[in-house]
Amino acid sequence: GIAAAIAQRFAIDHSGRTLGLMLVGAFRRCRDNAALRELQRAVAGLADPVDPGFVRDFRRATLAGPVAPNILARLVEESRKLPACIWREALAGLMADDCTPDLGTIAAPAEIIWGLRDAFAPRADQDALARAIPNAQLRVYPTIGHAPHWEAPGCFAQDLAVFVTKRVLPGAVDMPVRNAPNPSFRAPSPRPRGRGGAETPRDERAERASEPASPERSQAHRRPVRKPHR
Repeated sequence: GIAAAIAQRFAIDHSGRTLGLMLVGAFRRCRDNAALRELQRAVAGLADPVDPGFVRDFRRATLAGPVAPNILARLVEESRKLPACIWREALAGLMADDCTPDLGTIAAPAEIIWGLRDAFAPRADQDALARAIPNAQLRVYPTIGHAPHWEAPGCFAQDLAVFVTKRVLPGAVDMPVRNAPNPSFRAPSPRPRGRGGAETPRDERAERASEPASPERSQAHRRPVRKPHR
């Protein structure tokens, strides 16, 4: 879906920062997908607040089997936080982008996860991605739809752990890092805290530093320290 498209673009544009790439329910080229074009037409008519029925139907369409009611409810709740304009703009960006000319430049190991009952991303897209990305492997879940991480979270987590352990970490040691952060960068020191844990404003700190010490404060600094009798 959208996450897989973003991951592809990141791996292409920032190869020096990509140790591994996992694509779940990915599309080869979104503009060629009939289901996505239909979704884009439906999203064009959305208004705020986004209809919960629309969101629920969309989420259910990505599933090939039942999931726990609390999981589905959480997915709907989180999706409804997006205003209608974000639904439209996210899909527009997805349909406009095309990673296919640059897939061969992805150097990181890639794992393509796909459910045989996926109603959105076809098998042909998975095969095309597996051929185009040099170090890619395709793994098929025979009873799962578009969202293996929701429908089979245990199996998905295990496959993810194996991918990272056996294919990503061994190559991470020798991988040259490009576009690395500037080594001379130093994070700013935390600001002093006032009463109640609130940050002391910069201007107020400057005023306090420039204030002359009060007589009481000066006398306190001059008081001798008495040593205890032994």
